[in-house]
Amino acid sequence: MKPPDLPTIPEKDFETLPQWAKDYFVVLRATCEMWKAIALRQEAEILELKAEIKALKEENAKLRERVAQLEAQLRQNSNNSSKPPSSDPLHLAAKRLQDKIRSGKKRGGQPGHGKHEQKVIPTEDVRQVVPERCKDCQAPLSGIDPEPRLHQHIEIPQIQPDVTHFLLHQLTCSGCGAVTRGHVPAGNRSSFGPRLEALVSHLTGFYRFSKRKIVGLLDEVLGIPISLGMVCKLQARTTRALEAGMAEIDGRIMNSAEPKNVDETGQRVCGKLQFAWVASSPSAVKIGIGPRSMDSFEKLVGQNQGVITSDRFPVYQHLEPERWQICWSHLTRDFQAAVEERNETSATANGLKQIAKRMFSSWNSVRDGTRSRMAFVQNSLGRIRSQFRKALEQGAQFGKRKLATLSRFLLSHWTSLWRYAHVEGVEPTNNEAERQLRELVIYRKISLCIQSAIGQRFVESIFSVIATCKLHKIRPLEYLGACIESFRLKLPAPVLIPG
Repeated sequence: MKPPDLPTIPEKDFETLPQWAKDYFVVLRATCEMWKAIALRQEAEILELKAEIKALKEENAKLRERVAQLEAQLRQNSNNSSKPPSSDPLHLAAKRLQDKIRSGKKRGGQPGHGKHEQKVIPTEDVRQVVPERCKDCQAPLSGIDPEPRLHQHIEIPQIQPDVTHFLLHQLTCSGCGAVTRGHVPAGNRSSFGPRLEALVSHLTGFYRFSKRKIVGLLDEVLGIPISLGMVCKLQARTTRALEAGMAEIDGRIMNSAEPKNVDETGQRVCGKLQFAWVASSPSAVKIGIGPRSMDSFEKLVGQNQGVITSDRFPVYQHLEPERWQICWSHLTRDFQAAVEERNETSATANGLKQIAKRMFSSWNSVRDGTRSRMAFVQNSLGRIRSQFRKALEQGAQFGKRKLATLSRFLLSHWTSLWRYAHVEGVEPTNNEAERQLRELVIYRKISLCIQSAIGQRFVESIFSVIATCKLHKIRPLEYLGACIESFRLKLPAPVLIPG
């Protein structure tokens, strides 16, 4: 507060004052000027302190927000983020185990589960075991049991590699003197046969054997010596042999209107961070490796008209609302993360999570075939949509909170939340794509890094083809061997995708 100014006395009036009054007035004026200066200085200091307090409050708010973010990261697990269960800390895994124990159920198969028995493998080696004497009185036995009990004994034969030596003779023509050497048959020009090459590629790819382990396996189990360099060469040859199969997969993924699940995960190639992309449809699975960009996405799925189910990564947000299904599993985890923030948004987030759970409960009956999609739409969907929109509108009012941002986003992409209810074959989650990526994620953790462009193409081809084989119940090893043999003989490749 600025101090008041001392009243002024006209000069003629001042001269009429006695001397003591003049002296008192001069001292009083000097004292006022001193306190005025002190007050101005303190006012400046107060303004400076206020500015400093404001800056400290802003810094404190930012630090609190940063601490909250770091604490949220520490709390991340497979229940509230996209992290896989394998990354969960041990105490969380132990808690899940305790929750199972509390359920009162024993480990293993539960009462009423389907029976699983050893499959009977057809064979021509059938031996009749007929008892000759009674086990009690030793009397001779006769007759035939119309329904004998089957005991199946399985053993692998002693493994001996099938080795063929081609002695290439060289002869001289008696007429012209030209020297001619015999040629190796087209199907035998490689030092290793199609089935062996298929086995090496299958084990080093989908089953994630390291090259050194393959060298040891072939030597110890099959008695076949092979070098590390030859393993790499066989992978490269297999990649070329699978080009026809990959063309089938590309055609089905990029040109069909089938619904697709799309996802991506980090993958290092030649020491640089790239991303492994997957597009999974009912008839094909395609793996592609490239940057996390629009270009990689378009190379993966092309310009087809099928509905794509994915997370909310910006690349997918350019899709038309009718072509995009937002993954509800990701939403459920995001709602759980908001609940664990323990702030004013937690109650609303918990309400959203409960609505999502009710949606899944209703949808599971459709997926299991016990309820029609039409019945789900008519009896359950309307109520779920109404409750969910109301909760989102409430969540959108929380300013800059994460739940508010998420709620506003979902309200602006409302149509893309419900495509699964109206389009046959579309699921509300992206779980299928995540399952297809799981094998590749484990491969990444073991191999650490793809070392070359050839290795990248091998990984794309072997994982795509084997996953597609499994969709059509084709034995991958047999298909790989047939592709390699056809490629060597320059014959048409076997069909991978029927129809």
